[in-house]
Amino acid sequence: MAVRRYRKNILKVLSEMKKNNSSGVTLVELLVVIILLMVAVTMWTMNRKSQVKMAYIQEARVLINDIVAKENLAYDQTSSYIGISSKTAFTDFGVDARRNMYFREFEVETTSKTLVQTGTSGTTSTNNSPAIVVKAYGATGSDAEGMTVFGTYVYGNDDFTFTYTGL
Repeated sequence: MAVRRYRKNILKVLSEMKKNNSSGVTLVELLVVIILLMVAVTMWTMNRKSQVKMAYIQEARVLINDIVAKENLAYDQTSSYIGISSKTAFTDFGVDARRNMYFREFEVETTSKTLVQTGTSGTTSTNNSPAIVVKAYGATGSDAEGMTVFGTYVYGNDDFTFTYTGL
C-alpha cells in the first residue's frame, strides 16, 4: 500500500513538471554564476602570483645569506670586505649561483653605515660600521628576469634587510 502511494506521488510530481514548461535556468542566474566564477579565478590567480614572487625572493635570500657568510668570514680574517661577484665567487669563495633557477648573477658593494647607539645612562655614541649591499639579479630567460633583490648587512650589528624591485 505504501509503495502505491509513493508511486502515485511520483507520478503526480512528474505530471506537474510537464504542465509547467519552465525548465532550465534564467539568463540572470547564469550571469551570476559566471561572475562568481570569474571573481574566484581572479582571487586564486592573484594569490598564486604572490606565492610565486615569494618563492623567487626566498631563492635570492638564500644566495645573499651565503654571500654574506663568505664576506663576513673574509672580513674576520682581513678586516675588510672583498666585494665578490658572480664571476669570481665560484672559483675563489665557493659561492655557486649557477645551480640556482632564478638568480644566477650577483654583485657586492662595500660601504659603511653610521650606527647610533644609546647607552644605559642615556648617552649616545655613533659608530661608523662597515656594511655590504648584495644585489642578486633575476636570470635572463627565467620568470624572475628583470627582478633585483637587495640585501644590506651591517657588520657586528646583525642588521640585515631585504628589498626587491621588478616583477
